[in-house]
Amino acid sequence: MIFVRMISLFFVVQQAFAFENLQSGVGVNSENVDDLAANNMEYAISDLRLLDSDRGVVSGFYRVPGTPNIYSVSSGLILYKLDFDTRALLGNWPLSRWTKEAIEQEVLNRYELVNRAYYKPYTLYRDAPLACLNSSPLRYGDIDGDSNNELVLFIGNDLIVFSTEHQRIVFAVNVRVDDWFNEEGTALYFKYNTYEASREDKPQYQSAANGDYPEATPGYRGYAKLFIGDYDEDGNPDILIWRKLYLSNLVNNPQTGFTKQKDSLYHYERDLSAQAKLPAGVMGEYLPQTTDTATIQTWLSDNNLTWQKGYPSLSECAGQAGQLIPEMHDPLLNDPEVLK
Repeated sequence: MIFVRMISLFFVVQQAFAFENLQSGVGVNSENVDDLAANNMEYAISDLRLLDSDRGVVSGFYRVPGTPNIYSVSSGLILYKLDFDTRALLGNWPLSRWTKEAIEQEVLNRYELVNRAYYKPYTLYRDAPLACLNSSPLRYGDIDGDSNNELVLFIGNDLIVFSTEHQRIVFAVNVRVDDWFNEEGTALYFKYNTYEASREDKPQYQSAANGDYPEATPGYRGYAKLFIGDYDEDGNPDILIWRKLYLSNLVNNPQTGFTKQKDSLYHYERDLSAQAKLPAGVMGEYLPQTTDTATIQTWLSDNNLTWQKGYPSLSECAGQAGQLIPEMHDPLLNDPEVLK
């Protein structure tokens, strides 16, 4: 029994890093698109397919080694599977927002305050991407050790897991709540809102949920880290989400930066034994569980899984590659746990 327990723990720890073993596809940008168009057949095939069926452009692509299969994602948020040899379209799937994601109620309330929907369509943008992760928006590999490969996409502030077996999104999470202006943006906001600029309780970092909302509103910052393994030892893969949410301090606060509002822990599981009994619409998905916070904390502690060890953790930006993501470990967050 002790030997079995040790094997199980080894599996859990190893799987916690499975996201980082993914193979990255090629991201397409203004700097490399001309070279790809002239020299890369995978890109050319993907681009020709988009001309037939999509008003967007190729944002990223990946060819599965040893096969003719090419996966590509367009700026119109459509995922394609193509055959390199025949140029045939093997499948295409619009990437609609997954409705089971974990998000703090405070974030939902903020969007409601400014009359905007949080659950809006995914957005593939490149402005200030988190750690340059969406510069390579398409990744491929087996994240949970079931011998079936998944596609992992970084779309804006969202991480999306698409099952190549079930041909649907099976998990997604917001990895960055980005509701704040930096110092320059905040100063500019109050420059054009003179009434608010005179207030002593205005925030150090103004909310960016809606730049036209004329109120002094402290901005939110939030981040998520993921851990994958069989933490409850029932033979099914689990994904644990550890979220942190911060709120801007006010200008009359001597502490510069943000104050942590909460840590939130969530447990998702893909029940392999029940797959055949599940409705077709959720087959293959990681479904939210009712596991209490104390239990999830114990799983993290027992496996020595700290904030720094969660995924994503390492930057992919030039000059920062292999280093902890600065934004997720920022001293301005005033959270000792992110600086360990």
